[in-house]
Amino acid sequence: LNPYVHNYWLALGMCEHKESKYHEALMAYGMAILTEPANPLPHYHSAFCYKALDEVDKASGSFSMAIECAGDEEEHALLKEHAE
Repeated sequence: LNPYVHNYWLALGMCEHKESKYHEALMAYGMAILTEPANPLPHYHSAFCYKALDEVDKASGSFSMAIECAGDEEEHALLKEHAE
């Protein structure tokens, strides 16, 4: 396995998230952010993990980062709308 593959970390985070393993999901999303910092998806999904852990400030920060990374790109318009 190549640890620099963004989609691996994002998919792992989503699997852990689905299993309600929020801390593990956040670690995987963090690695996804390291491999592609401008991608809004791991920030967006991290926010839901933080919400589940009742870490509202961190959730808000993750949503803000998702919005910032989404910018004006049409492909991320729905994500941006949901994050707002």
